[in-house]
Amino acid sequence: MKNTLVAPVAVTAVGLVAGCGIDAEACWLAFGKPPPPARSIQRFATVGLGAGLAHEVDGWDPSRFWNRRTAAYSTRSAQFALKAAQECLQQVEAGRHAGLGIVLGTQFATLHNFHQVLSEPDYMTPLKFLSALPSSIPTNVSIACHLRGISTSVSSSVAGLEAVSYGAELVRDGYLPSVLAGGAEELSQDLYAFCSRAGALAVPGVSAGLVPGEAAGLLLLETLTHAAGAGREPLALLAGWGAAYAPAAEDAEGEAGARALAGALGSAGLDIDQIGAVVCGANGSPECDARQAAALARLGGRPVPVLALKDWTGEVFGAFGAVAVAVAALALARQMLPGDGAPWAAPLEAVLIYDSGWDGNHAAMVLQRIPKGEPTNGPV
Repeated sequence: MKNTLVAPVAVTAVGLVAGCGIDAEACWLAFGKPPPPARSIQRFATVGLGAGLAHEVDGWDPSRFWNRRTAAYSTRSAQFALKAAQECLQQVEAGRHAGLGIVLGTQFATLHNFHQVLSEPDYMTPLKFLSALPSSIPTNVSIACHLRGISTSVSSSVAGLEAVSYGAELVRDGYLPSVLAGGAEELSQDLYAFCSRAGALAVPGVSAGLVPGEAAGLLLLETLTHAAGAGREPLALLAGWGAAYAPAAEDAEGEAGARALAGALGSAGLDIDQIGAVVCGANGSPECDARQAAALARLGGRPVPVLALKDWTGEVFGAFGAVAVAVAALALARQMLPGDGAPWAAPLEAVLIYDSGWDGNHAAMVLQRIPKGEPTNGPV
């Protein structure tokens, strides 16, 4: 399956929160350094659940950013999403926020609240019940930022990329002139226990596996015409999107991933040799990493740099795709990958993003460079 973005949509602002930094610039600088070691989880007990290591957003304190009760009592993932959204909205006049919508992807962000609702009847209140639903995250962001456009959520293992593609379609089709799109995840004892019981966690010095993390990535998406009218410089064009599915147990050779990648390249009108870098979702799990490597190998082409961001963020599940798009957009705008220290000798024309989940979902996206001096006020 593939979706063709006939009229490319621009990424004009990004916001990031992750264990390696609490804004886009801090994350960019962190990605240019050696990956930080995972640390012992501070927020909840992990006795009997493995090594107890993760990439937490260290010392997160919502009172540093807001004094409003509504923000302080939102879920942790909603707080991350709100912080990333507000970073994007620094580029938008306050009086124009009402025209925006938000599409947000997540996989496990509300799992803890859902379990509390089920297991603790006295915990139940209308607001706490709503916080058990994935849609509560974009709803809280909409309320806090005074957005009046669409507010909806996507829930899957590749939800971040799906949300960005959905947001791009809304803009391309003229439903809204601008949309915030991205993903958010938070660490919880429930999620960590799930990973432990599944045997998926890394055991230092013993076995490979994933290290969980938490993050949010939001992007401001709009047409080039709208961005030019608002005086915003686009970072990159969202040029192509592809998705595919195959049961993981039946796809050791990466066939489904290759279909998703080919779909993204085809809808962007590019071949693999026009890609300057790949941002992939390798998470340390031998099976998942081998499947992604096999999918990329099926495309052939010349060797290109591959950036595995989860070495820095940990496995951030549904948020990863949005974080990867944000980093790819910054790389194209700055004409360098994190840590390169200098622009590429030749233009970095396009970046390919690839994510997959345990459940057999695969998604890919292509971002393209906007040449300096190219008119951005024509029809798109």
